[in-house]
Amino acid sequence: MQLKVFLTLFAAAASAALLDDVPEAPRKLTLMALRSGAVFHPGIISASQNKLWLSLPADKLDAECQDGQQHTAATVYIQDGKLVLYGTGKADEGKEVPVQQFVVDRSGNGQGELNYYTQPADAPPPTGDLEVVGWEIDTSENLTFKGYNLIACPAADGSWAVWVNVDVQNPGGNEGCLGFVTRVEGNYVPVGCEYSGHP
Repeated sequence: MQLKVFLTLFAAAASAALLDDVPEAPRKLTLMALRSGAVFHPGIISASQNKLWLSLPADKLDAECQDGQQHTAATVYIQDGKLVLYGTGKADEGKEVPVQQFVVDRSGNGQGELNYYTQPADAPPPTGDLEVVGWEIDTSENLTFKGYNLIACPAADGSWAVWVNVDVQNPGGNEGCLGFVTRVEGNYVPVGCEYSGHP
């Protein structure tokens, strides 16, 4: 009887140890822009044409999603300090699943430019002034990049292009840009999408 109890406990401990070795899936998130008094407050952050946007017109929501629907909010996750769009998981036979992850250019030329690009999951990181690691969520559930918040710059169609706020008032020669706090919200029924590149 004691041997049976011992074997049962041993099997349970072994199963628990195996589960501990399985990495936890990153939390899927949507992003909300908060700035009191701003025309976009509170603003849902979308993804299209290699950038993040606020107030993106419906006819420019062009992601191809698994459920065949268009979703205003982009779904993202953070893994190893990288910000990644939650994708469809498609891959050609024998190849790694491609991912769409964000890159930041904080150089004098980039001024906080924020773009996403598609690459194989095992591809080396960008070189030069381009950075991919540094995204984190603080204790208030706000997203930052190496301590920097985000900033939005108005476009002609009423949308706002999102940059990293590296203390440049109007990056990229834009005018009327507004900094904001980025609040993360858990997306408990995430839908994988492939987001569009440059037009």
